[in-house]
Amino acid sequence: MNFQKTLAEKAHEIDEKIKQSLFEAEEERKIDPMLDEAMQYSLFIGGKRLRPILMESVYAVYALPDQKIVPFLAAIECIHAFSLVHDDLPCMDNDSIRRGKSTLWKKYGEGMALLCGDALMVYAIEVILNQSEEIPPQTVKKALSVLVNKSGVWGMIGGQALDIRYTNSLVDEKALLEMYQKKSSALLEAAMLIGAILGQAKDEDLKIWENIARKIGLAFQIQDDVLDVIGKEEILGKDIGSDEKNQKQTFVALFGLDKAKQTVQRLSEEALQSLNQYFGKQEFLENLILYLLERQA
Repeated sequence: MNFQKTLAEKAHEIDEKIKQSLFEAEEERKIDPMLDEAMQYSLFIGGKRLRPILMESVYAVYALPDQKIVPFLAAIECIHAFSLVHDDLPCMDNDSIRRGKSTLWKKYGEGMALLCGDALMVYAIEVILNQSEEIPPQTVKKALSVLVNKSGVWGMIGGQALDIRYTNSLVDEKALLEMYQKKSSALLEAAMLIGAILGQAKDEDLKIWENIARKIGLAFQIQDDVLDVIGKEEILGKDIGSDEKNQKQTFVALFGLDKAKQTVQRLSEEALQSLNQYFGKQEFLENLILYLLERQA
């Protein structure tokens, strides 16, 4: 399997599904044109579509992919896009480049960026509630509960609050990993858990998927720390050295590049071992985990 080609094809397929779910299904979008444009810019500025790809891949372990999962694929990308829009703001990381293009606030202004992020967050819930008629209501409730929990005060938003609080402060490894789990790993956990929930997985499977996703999420964030130090801006498509500029505590800053790289490898190997042990050979998911370990962007 040519993994890079397969990943690109999956990302393109996800893009088409998101466009259809969020925009093309509506005959007339009666929202402010600039807000509409900003929302679409934030969603389609580029990206790996990692979270919906993970969701779809876990779902495929239990059932053949079909249109039932599409609202959740779109919703999790709305949540992810909202987090990036707000994260780039001057009051947060003050970044001007995202995926090789101007960040939303640089293009549309801070006020529109704030509203765009808010709109995307609410729109995610709206899409699920309006487009999940074919899914049993209890399944929708369970999956939506995971999305809200992992993206809200107990997850991503709570992790961002810790990130702000820890800026200019010395933290230990336990505190740092708690912050990473919430602000970065939680949404990956949501993606994989929702895929399993929609596939009617048993509760014991959900615990295993959450553990696998957490290891992937932590490895992903620590690899981001590594790339922020040694990556190339033209490959990453964003400013490098942002963490140091903003005086953020990172795994690399606390423990050095060598330990960071070793930790990424250890977490990735543990995730692979659990995947093989409990769910057998899952070639695409295995290659995806290895890709996260070796990626340069």
